[in-house]
Amino acid sequence: MWQKLFRFLSLTGLLNFSRLLNLLKLYLAHRRAIFSGKVQLLPPYAISLELSSICNLKCPQCPVGLGEINREKKMMDTRFAMDQISRFARHGIVVNFYFQGESLLHHDFFKIASFSTSKKLYTILSTNGTMINKKMAEKIVDSGIQKLIISVDGLNQATYEKYRSGGNAEKVWEGIRLIRDARQEKHSVWPKIVVQTLVNRYNQNELGSIKKKALMAGADNTLFKTMQIYIDHENWLPDDKKYSRYSGKELRKKAKGHCFRAFSGIVISADERFLPCCYDKQASHDLGHGIKNFDKIVRSPARKKFLQQIYETQTMHEICENCPEAMRVYK
Repeated sequence: MWQKLFRFLSLTGLLNFSRLLNLLKLYLAHRRAIFSGKVQLLPPYAISLELSSICNLKCPQCPVGLGEINREKKMMDTRFAMDQISRFARHGIVVNFYFQGESLLHHDFFKIASFSTSKKLYTILSTNGTMINKKMAEKIVDSGIQKLIISVDGLNQATYEKYRSGGNAEKVWEGIRLIRDARQEKHSVWPKIVVQTLVNRYNQNELGSIKKKALMAGADNTLFKTMQIYIDHENWLPDDKKYSRYSGKELRKKAKGHCFRAFSGIVISADERFLPCCYDKQASHDLGHGIKNFDKIVRSPARKKFLQQIYETQTMHEICENCPEAMRVYK
């Protein structure tokens, strides 16, 4: 109980007047855009930084794992990443370290993450967890990251490697325990440890056991997420429709006429492309490549044109075809 209270109190320090005002403006502008079709560009409350477009796994439903990413494979420039965080911090609240690659592969990850938390930004890392050892666990706690999402898609190696090809399940479970131990040793409430499982045909009968094992290992919470599928739907879809976002090969429900994700966020790829959302995996809607001025991108004609198509013409983009914005993906 005290841990939850301390977390709540510490998070209130992230919400200054400027950030709260911008968040309110975003909400009101979004509602107005839904009803009137008129788009007002405002600073996003969240950004996602792809520090690495490279991954150490080959997951069969991931564009990186499938080898289908047509962008340059690289690490984001450290100075560029910190500059964008600094500019974002004036009005923003949440920094997400994830998009397509594995962020922990970046040689300056902890420098960038610590910079983000020093700017009083709610900082989230989503990782496959395969690289976490004792030293790295200590660095994660020291960085001040508030939320750590670790992907665990199977109770044991046989199930886990069906999706996390090239990964070691026990090493990931051990990583969770190491984070818990480092947190306790340093008397820190951060990061909040979340174990996330992509529910599929192979692990659907293990969910209860995964949750139990995760909590025993030190996780604060478990999330069961519906899985994004590109190919071989019939081989991956779970039997329980509650854990599937598809009916056959089509989304059960598609967003139409609005998208708060794109309205309120920005994604920056490793090769310094500013993108409208995390479903633009191939950077087909590049809002600005190599432009250093974050504020210029936020209010750019390209971003406005992207949003206007959604709100004014009620026409979604092609990247929206596999986006579950209209559904609850966490169960």
